[in-house]
Amino acid sequence: MRLRGCWDENSYSLMAKGKVNAVCYFLKSYFESNYSALKYYDGLLVYLKSLLNCSPWYEPEKILKKKDCAGVSSEGLAIVYQIRNKFAHGAFKFSEPAEFNSIKPHDIQIIAASCRIVLLTVQMILLVLHKDSNIRVGGNPFFHR
Repeated sequence: MRLRGCWDENSYSLMAKGKVNAVCYFLKSYFESNYSALKYYDGLLVYLKSLLNCSPWYEPEKILKKKDCAGVSSEGLAIVYQIRNKFAHGAFKFSEPAEFNSIKPHDIQIIAASCRIVLLTVQMILLVLHKDSNIRVGGNPFFHR
């Protein structure tokens, strides 16, 4: 997917700061001004944040830090990207098994919520890119009015 042509010259430099940051800015600029939040997105984001706050192995104070390029619609993607980076770069610490610690591990729920966030983000991108197509599922729009 080519997103470079979606911005003016002033915001073009975001692409140099990473593709995920560029997508976050794209959603902040185009989705939030034209659409309401996707159904279940806000609740899922709150759920993911609460899971991360209950799991000290993920270092939630770093992962949940707000990015300038991310708006409400792309905050979830920015968080999932931070989780992915910790794992991909070897800085990720797996939680200890439940029998060794008093803190219950939430790894499976965090992965599931992260996958759902990514899928909802893809839907937001498709809505913006195909806004004239009147995308609907079963007669109901993807988003709240």
